[in-house]
Amino acid sequence: MLCPAQLVPFLLGRLVVEEETQMRLWRRMALAVIAAALLLGACAPAPAPGAQTSPTAAGQASPTVAAAKTVDLLKVGTTQDESSWNPYTYNSGYPGWTVLLMQFDTLMAFDLNNVPQPWLAKTVEASADSKTWTLTLESGVKWQDGTPFTAQDVKFTIEYFQKNIHGRFSTPLRDVDSITVQGTDKLVITIKAPKPGWRSQALADVPMLPDHIWGAYTGDPKKATDLKFSIGTGPYQLVEYQPDQLYRFKANQSYFKGKPLVNEIVMPIIKEANSTFAAVKTGELDTTVRPLQPELVADFKATAGMKIAQGPEFNSSGFWVNTERPGLNRKEVRQAISLAIDRQKLIDTVYLGAATLGSPGFVHPENAFANPAVTKPVYDVAKANALLDGIGAAKGADGVRALGGAKFSWEIIVQNTDPLAVRSAELMSQMLKGIAITTTVKVLDRNAWVAKAWPEFDVRKGRDYDLSLAGWTAPTQFEAGRLVEQIHSDPLVGSLNVYGFKDAAGDKLAEQLRDEGDPAKRKALAQQMQAYIADQLPIITTLYRDGVYAYKQATFDGWRFQKGLGIFQKNSFLPR
Repeated sequence: MLCPAQLVPFLLGRLVVEEETQMRLWRRMALAVIAAALLLGACAPAPAPGAQTSPTAAGQASPTVAAAKTVDLLKVGTTQDESSWNPYTYNSGYPGWTVLLMQFDTLMAFDLNNVPQPWLAKTVEASADSKTWTLTLESGVKWQDGTPFTAQDVKFTIEYFQKNIHGRFSTPLRDVDSITVQGTDKLVITIKAPKPGWRSQALADVPMLPDHIWGAYTGDPKKATDLKFSIGTGPYQLVEYQPDQLYRFKANQSYFKGKPLVNEIVMPIIKEANSTFAAVKTGELDTTVRPLQPELVADFKATAGMKIAQGPEFNSSGFWVNTERPGLNRKEVRQAISLAIDRQKLIDTVYLGAATLGSPGFVHPENAFANPAVTKPVYDVAKANALLDGIGAAKGADGVRALGGAKFSWEIIVQNTDPLAVRSAELMSQMLKGIAITTTVKVLDRNAWVAKAWPEFDVRKGRDYDLSLAGWTAPTQFEAGRLVEQIHSDPLVGSLNVYGFKDAAGDKLAEQLRDEGDPAKRKALAQQMQAYIADQLPIITTLYRDGVYAYKQATFDGWRFQKGLGIFQKNSFLPR
């Protein structure tokens, strides 16, 4: 076994003699980054395989395997630059949010079944009307710089997110009316309106900020890129960031939930998918945050030393529709687009069967509050054409429909980081020709896509797209109340309404769901909301891809599959 110092010339020597194809050039860059990071560590004996629990096909830990062991170094490929990876600078739901919560703890945390459990708060008590919340904090918790974590930090965090609007974290804190701190470990929070879903929407989602660091900062939080702003209470601390190259995280050895199982995680940024998977297969990476592309699964299963973790994911894929665009502002047009998409063909052709049909109501059919009446999409080109004929969207001389002078010729934007999404966009563009709609697919890098689809991740900034092939990560479906954020027209309530969707009936239904505290009534309203989304279709969900992850068993075999989310999250790295 070569130690890091020996590994660098070994890897570089291999690279010199390799044929200079584009993919190998990408791999050279990735390997050089990994090798440089490895130099920072000392030589260590290779860990013995088979000492930890491993995920099964259903995503649960095997009960027959011995207790977890500690690993010195894990090399995990990531997809993009997340800036300094703090609550105001990270920029993706996955892997951004999941890695963020490895650094910054929340008051509650989702378990493997997405049920919020006490975390920084050891007890959480809500009044009958869900307007008064009493929290008692864990004792002895410290920030990664050694400063004690207290109730004052919780108060500061809530007030900071209220003052400095964040598209995700400010929304559930908007109606907090007062915060009373009682000593160092207790506080009482009162809210103007009932918040029955607050455990999931806020307590298990909003990262706590250190008052002694952020409180002294008066600048724009989006420009707080110094690594001191990445200090949290979590199991991992970001200790190195090289833009567009790598991240390096060190374990918090004094973590209040126990010493993490991996001492150091190095995450090279490799934007090209094929290069990433090639590095995993050869063992130069231990795994990647990317799910395996379907055509690679059989090959990886047959690779010696490689294991596969697989389970259902709630990450959705589909069209975001800019409902402010002429033509697309008609629900009949959106309904016709949905009817014209052969979702099963997408799954069979692009994903080789490794995906679930997308529900018109947005919510994954395995979700506990899914509406079974709207989980099955309909593919009917004849019905789609009849809908468009019925509203007077006639075909012109060029065979393309138009309505009120607006031609049904639109652009589909898609990110270049996901080759399966690009393939899907191209295939759906062909499908839409069957209803006399023409589309062009425009592939953008991450920053260019964000600037058009969701500028600064703030829906108040507007949008500049027609159709965007994109998706929402699993947490948007962890709690029924998150549907409110998709639909409400007030951008401070509908913080995920990237569609510009406005409808009084939708607002009323969203407010009912937001404020309802009875669990049975809340589920009924959530199912009613799904039926409403299936009718209005500001988002046309096509599928949910399965989570299939390949990893090098000899390095780390302790991965745990969180339902709907995958293996790369906090639960995988903590003592059982």
